[in-house]
Amino acid sequence: MKWFGTGIGRRNDVGTYGCWPYESLPSLSGVANKFAHFKTKADVFDNEAMLPKNSPTACYFSNDEIDSEEFFFDQQGCIVWSLDAATGQVYVAEEDGRTIVSPTLSEFLLRVAVENDCWFVDKRNWGNPENVDESVCRKYLDHYETLFNKTKAYFESRGFRNTEYWIEGLL
Repeated sequence: MKWFGTGIGRRNDVGTYGCWPYESLPSLSGVANKFAHFKTKADVFDNEAMLPKNSPTACYFSNDEIDSEEFFFDQQGCIVWSLDAATGQVYVAEEDGRTIVSPTLSEFLLRVAVENDCWFVDKRNWGNPENVDESVCRKYLDHYETLFNKTKAYFESRGFRNTEYWIEGLL
Protein backbone atom coordinates (compact mmCIF):
# COMPACT_ATOMS: atom_id res chain seq x y z
CA MET A 1 0.00 0.00 0.00
CA LYS A 2 1.11 3.54 -0.74
CA TRP A 3 -0.23 6.93 0.25
CA PHE A 4 -0.49 9.85 -2.16
CA GLY A 5 -0.43 13.17 -0.35
CA THR A 6 1.08 16.62 -0.13
CA GLY A 7 4.24 17.63 1.69
CA ILE A 8 3.50 18.47 5.31
CA GLY A 9 5.97 19.32 8.02
CA ARG A 10 9.25 17.53 7.34
CA ARG A 11 7.61 15.15 4.86
CA ASN A 12 9.05 15.96 1.48
CA ASP A 13 7.06 18.22 -0.83
CA VAL A 14 7.76 16.65 -4.22
CA GLY A 15 5.44 18.65 -6.40
CA THR A 16 1.70 18.51 -6.00
CA TYR A 17 1.70 14.94 -4.68
CA GLY A 18 4.25 12.60 -3.26
CA CYS A 19 3.93 8.89 -2.65
CA TRP A 20 4.98 7.20 0.59
CA PRO A 21 4.80 3.64 1.91
CA TYR A 22 1.60 3.35 3.92
CA GLU A 23 3.41 1.84 6.89
CA SER A 24 5.57 5.00 7.16
CA LEU A 25 2.53 7.17 7.90
CA PRO A 26 1.72 8.32 11.44
CA SER A 27 -0.75 6.18 13.31
CA LEU A 28 -4.32 7.42 13.54
CA SER A 29 -5.04 5.40 16.67
CA GLY A 30 -6.71 7.52 19.29
CA VAL A 31 -8.13 9.93 16.69
CA ALA A 32 -11.93 9.94 16.75
CA ASN A 33 -13.11 8.74 13.35
CA LYS A 34 -16.39 10.41 12.46
CA PHE A 35 -16.27 8.43 9.20
CA ALA A 36 -16.26 5.01 10.91
CA HIS A 37 -19.63 4.08 9.40
CA PHE A 38 -18.63 5.00 5.82
CA LYS A 39 -18.31 1.85 3.74
CA THR A 40 -19.70 2.69 0.28
CA LYS A 41 -19.86 5.55 -2.23
CA ALA A 42 -23.49 5.99 -1.20
CA ASP A 43 -22.32 6.64 2.38
CA VAL A 44 -20.01 9.36 1.05
CA PHE A 45 -22.65 11.17 -0.94
CA ASP A 46 -25.47 10.67 1.57
CA ASN A 47 -23.30 12.44 4.17
CA GLU A 48 -21.61 15.18 2.12
CA ALA A 49 -21.76 17.72 4.95
CA MET A 50 -19.37 15.53 6.96
CA LEU A 51 -16.72 15.19 4.24
CA PRO A 52 -13.26 16.74 4.59
CA LYS A 53 -13.04 20.23 3.21
CA ASN A 54 -10.26 22.81 2.83
CA SER A 55 -8.10 20.71 0.54
CA PRO A 56 -4.71 22.37 -0.06
CA THR A 57 -4.82 21.03 -3.63
CA ALA A 58 -8.51 21.78 -4.23
CA CYS A 59 -9.54 18.12 -4.31
CA TYR A 60 -13.25 17.47 -4.40
CA PHE A 61 -15.79 14.67 -4.06
CA SER A 62 -17.99 13.94 -7.05
CA ASN A 63 -20.57 11.33 -7.91
CA ASP A 64 -20.97 12.39 -11.55
CA GLU A 65 -19.94 8.96 -12.78
CA ILE A 66 -22.56 6.94 -10.91
CA ASP A 67 -21.50 3.59 -12.38
CA SER A 68 -17.82 4.33 -11.74
CA GLU A 69 -15.81 3.54 -8.63
CA GLU A 70 -14.25 7.03 -8.79
CA PHE A 71 -15.27 9.42 -6.01
CA PHE A 72 -12.42 11.82 -5.09
CA PHE A 73 -10.69 14.01 -7.63
CA ASP A 74 -7.75 16.37 -7.81
CA GLN A 75 -8.89 19.62 -9.45
CA GLN A 76 -6.25 19.28 -12.20
CA GLY A 77 -6.81 15.58 -12.77
CA CYS A 78 -3.41 14.62 -11.32
CA ILE A 79 -4.94 11.82 -9.26
CA VAL A 80 -8.35 10.22 -9.04
CA TRP A 81 -9.19 8.04 -6.05
CA SER A 82 -11.64 5.16 -6.40
CA LEU A 83 -13.41 2.75 -4.08
CA ASP A 84 -13.38 -0.97 -4.80
CA ALA A 85 -16.92 -1.95 -3.82
CA ALA A 86 -15.97 -5.62 -3.40
CA THR A 87 -13.03 -5.13 -1.01
CA GLY A 88 -13.79 -1.71 0.49
CA GLN A 89 -10.26 -0.57 -0.33
CA VAL A 90 -9.48 2.86 -1.77
CA TYR A 91 -7.11 2.84 -4.73
CA VAL A 92 -5.51 4.99 -7.40
CA ALA A 93 -5.45 3.64 -10.95
CA GLU A 94 -1.98 3.80 -12.48
CA GLU A 95 -0.58 2.68 -15.81
CA ASP A 96 0.61 -0.63 -14.37
CA GLY A 97 -2.54 -1.35 -12.37
CA ARG A 98 -4.13 -0.33 -9.09
CA THR A 99 -2.24 1.06 -6.12
CA ILE A 100 -4.11 0.52 -2.87
CA VAL A 101 -3.93 3.71 -0.80
CA SER A 102 -6.10 2.75 2.17
CA PRO A 103 -7.52 -0.49 3.54
CA THR A 104 -10.93 1.12 4.14
CA LEU A 105 -12.95 4.11 3.04
CA SER A 106 -13.37 5.34 6.61
CA GLU A 107 -9.61 5.33 7.22
CA PHE A 108 -9.01 7.09 3.89
CA LEU A 109 -11.47 9.86 4.75
CA LEU A 110 -10.01 10.30 8.23
CA ARG A 111 -6.44 10.52 6.89
CA VAL A 112 -7.49 13.01 4.20
CA ALA A 113 -9.21 15.16 6.84
CA VAL A 114 -6.22 15.02 9.21
CA GLU A 115 -3.66 15.71 6.48
CA ASN A 116 -5.68 18.62 5.09
CA ASP A 117 -5.87 20.16 8.56
CA CYS A 118 -2.16 19.51 9.19
CA TRP A 119 -1.20 21.21 5.95
CA PHE A 120 -3.03 24.37 6.98
CA VAL A 121 -1.67 24.24 10.55
CA ASP A 122 1.86 23.75 9.16
CA LYS A 123 1.49 26.55 6.60
CA ARG A 124 -0.05 29.16 8.91
CA ASN A 125 0.21 31.91 6.32
CA TRP A 126 -2.43 30.09 4.27
CA GLY A 127 -5.02 30.54 6.97
CA ASN A 128 -6.47 28.19 9.53
CA PRO A 129 -9.66 26.25 8.87
CA GLU A 130 -12.28 26.11 11.56
CA ASN A 131 -12.65 23.22 13.99
CA VAL A 132 -9.10 21.89 13.62
CA ASP A 133 -7.79 19.77 16.46
CA GLU A 134 -4.28 21.18 16.56
CA SER A 135 -3.14 18.52 19.06
CA VAL A 136 -3.83 15.82 16.43
CA CYS A 137 -1.91 17.85 13.84
CA ARG A 138 1.03 18.44 16.21
CA LYS A 139 1.28 14.69 16.86
CA TYR A 140 1.07 13.96 13.14
CA LEU A 141 3.70 16.59 12.25
CA ASP A 142 5.94 15.49 15.14
CA HIS A 143 6.08 12.01 13.58
CA TYR A 144 7.93 13.47 10.59
CA GLU A 145 10.13 15.74 12.72
CA THR A 146 11.23 12.72 14.78
CA LEU A 147 11.88 10.66 11.66
CA PHE A 148 13.91 13.52 10.17
CA ASN A 149 16.02 13.94 13.33
CA LYS A 150 16.72 10.21 13.64
CA THR A 151 17.77 10.00 9.99
CA LYS A 152 19.98 13.08 10.34
CA ALA A 153 21.64 11.72 13.50
CA TYR A 154 22.27 8.37 11.80
CA PHE A 155 24.07 9.90 8.82
CA GLU A 156 25.97 12.47 10.86
CA SER A 157 27.20 9.71 13.19
CA ARG A 158 28.78 8.15 10.10
CA GLY A 159 30.63 11.32 9.15
CA PHE A 160 28.18 12.86 6.70
CA ARG A 161 27.72 16.63 6.95
CA ASN A 162 25.16 19.10 5.62
CA THR A 163 22.58 16.33 5.53
CA GLU A 164 19.48 18.43 6.15
CA TYR A 165 18.73 19.25 2.50
CA TRP A 166 19.04 15.79 1.04
CA ILE A 167 17.34 14.06 3.98
CA GLU A 168 14.26 16.18 3.30
CA GLY A 169 14.30 14.62 -0.17
CA LEU A 170 14.06 11.17 1.41
CA LEU A 171 11.08 11.75 3.68
